[in-house]
Amino acid sequence: MNQPSLTIAIILSIACVSECSVPKNFHHGLSQINVNNKQEQLLALIPEEEVLPELHSAAYNGDLEAVCILLASQAVSINAPLLSDGSTALHLAIEAGHKAIVDILLGVGADVFAVDHEGYNALDLVIECEATAHTPSDRANYIAIAILIQNKMQAT
Repeated sequence: MNQPSLTIAIILSIACVSECSVPKNFHHGLSQINVNNKQEQLLALIPEEEVLPELHSAAYNGDLEAVCILLASQAVSINAPLLSDGSTALHLAIEAGHKAIVDILLGVGADVFAVDHEGYNALDLVIECEATAHTPSDRANYIAIAILIQNKMQAT
């Protein structure tokens, strides 16, 4: 087992995933993309699974095991943006409130300075998510994620 696989296996064995709420209005389907007509026609030619790659899907859905397997395979690009909105897997994990996945992605080199099509980097996004959180526990979770991101930004 090579070093990255061992590290991810250790992280997986000690990771603790808490209950996280996923915003009900968040969808990455082609029907939800608000782009001009020409871009929409071009995106319609791309199969749905290419718009939301495996790592992005696993990060958004809180599938810690799938995230670790995909990262260990080294067959995914950790900072690849979605064509539809420029979100990286880190952006989606933040939006969904999956702290353990955010921590893993940061640990393997996710770019905290990558911006989506709206110009949001990781810290911008978590601040917005925290401000619109519906419960105190969700707000606390986003604050914990913000601390992880701030620490990574300061270390970079």
